[in-house]
Amino acid sequence: MLACATLTLYAQETTQKPVLNSAYLQYIEQYKKIAIEQEKAHKIPACITLAQGLLESGAGKSELATKANNHFGIKCHKDWTGETFSHDDETAAECFRKYRRAKDSYEDHSLFLLRPRYASLFELPITDYKGWAHGLRKCGYATDPTYAAKLIKLIEDYELTSLDKADKPEKQVTPKTEQTLEEDLEPAQDNVITKTLGKDKKVSATMGELSLFTEHEVYSEKMVRWVIAELGDTYETIGYEFNIEVSRLRRYNHAEGRKQPEIGDKVYLTHHK
Repeated sequence: MLACATLTLYAQETTQKPVLNSAYLQYIEQYKKIAIEQEKAHKIPACITLAQGLLESGAGKSELATKANNHFGIKCHKDWTGETFSHDDETAAECFRKYRRAKDSYEDHSLFLLRPRYASLFELPITDYKGWAHGLRKCGYATDPTYAAKLIKLIEDYELTSLDKADKPEKQVTPKTEQTLEEDLEPAQDNVITKTLGKDKKVSATMGELSLFTEHEVYSEKMVRWVIAELGDTYETIGYEFNIEVSRLRRYNHAEGRKQPEIGDKVYLTHHK
């Protein structure tokens, strides 16, 4: 089976389903066909390939992706004879592979996983995305102890296992416009926040509704709301996005001094115990 399609653009808080990130949706739409091609050619689950691309490249916005077309963070290694790109990672100025096209990066990622080091992964069913995610971590693809959990969350949140329906007509999802966003909003309640959409156009919403027109997915449980830090996020950028004073945002997250959130961290938008 293959694996991927977009779901709804937002979810009900009662089910605690995250609001889907528009940048992630755009990346999925742009690269899912390549991921499917790689699955057909090399028997690597398309959902795993796409989730890794999303995570490693920051939805195509990382420096490696934009300047070197490297969507999987693959370093040069001694057998690489192609172009290279210098990038700070675990140490300064490390050597990474540079590609002519993003598609070349996807192909090289597949060939990279065909090494003996990852042979155990190909003994798993192609539909066992959890096994593949944990296997990648165990085989040493990434040092992050939460790497498998992050891949699984991306696959499940964005329903990447639905790529097996890629050959069928896709369900069209109509993006919400500024006008429909205003129509969706309920009357203002406590904790009202105003956001500007477009030129001189403002929309007011409660914190819970704010997720309808922000870039980050807003999570909620027992009146506590948070987002997950992404590539390039700081308390200043998140505070600006949600119109929350940086000092207050830092206080919510016990972030003193110059400390900034790391990718995957929870950033609380409200007070919590």
